[in-house]
Amino acid sequence: MEQAAAQPTVIVSSGSGSSPTVVSDAHTNTPAVPIVPNKPAQVSSDSHRDYAGVWRRFFAVLLDGMILGFVGGFISGIFAAVAGTMKSSNPPMAAFIGLFGALINFGISFFYSIYFIGIKGQTPGKMILGVKVISEKTGEPPGVFGAIIREIIGKPISGLVLGLGYFWAFWDAKKQAWHDKIAGTVVVRV
Repeated sequence: MEQAAAQPTVIVSSGSGSSPTVVSDAHTNTPAVPIVPNKPAQVSSDSHRDYAGVWRRFFAVLLDGMILGFVGGFISGIFAAVAGTMKSSNPPMAAFIGLFGALINFGISFFYSIYFIGIKGQTPGKMILGVKVISEKTGEPPGVFGAIIREIIGKPISGLVLGLGYFWAFWDAKKQAWHDKIAGTVVVRV
């Protein structure tokens, strides 16, 4: 009587959060072959992130303020000089030129924060001090929309109630200010 060839029994077990374990049938000499299911790419976990301290963030903002102040002062000086020459001959045009210069400065400040935070995750001040704004979920820069939420909507809210939203980062586990929580961002050291 002919015996049928034994088929190997393979047991695949995966514990919570661990990779699958493969066990082969003990009655055969069949080697165990690991079977790993397809998993989506994992975002770096919070335990591996080095959150930037409040003082490092503060000095980065100070550097950005100095950069914007220098550029804004230069632009304002040019427009003020042009408006000053026209003030006596054409006051409405002089006022318009002054307003136009102020709008250009506002546009530069807006573009500066939205572009650098949204696309790069770092303004020049943050680059110098080695910090980066990233999405809490993806680990990538927050994008233009995320930067608008953080910089234009969130920061004024953080400034309410005597700046409590900014001070929140001192005792928050992820060192998030309110504008970070609103936009879903964290600031990390790079």
